[in-house]
Amino acid sequence: MGATALTAYDADGIYGHVDHVRVHEIGTRAVTGTDCELYEATVSRPELRRLRRDLVGRGLVGTRWPPGLSEGLGVEGGPDLVGVDVRRHLP
Repeated sequence: MGATALTAYDADGIYGHVDHVRVHEIGTRAVTGTDCELYEATVSRPELRRLRRDLVGRGLVGTRWPPGLSEGLGVEGGPDLVGVDVRRHLP
């Protein structure tokens, strides 16, 4: 029995890193013509905005994380997104 799912980065490699973009390209090719689903790892753009607001509110100098930076990362959301809570792994 073969794999049923593969995880790779989103098309932008989350933040444009060339290796991450390449992982996306290879992952996409790997599942083409198979029954294997591709799950793209990304970040929530609304969560990035919330995180920035929280950090600036706690003293982060706003210019260290310009507001527009989060606008080009991750995705806004949608019905096909599957959230994975990784908070227990953060410590």
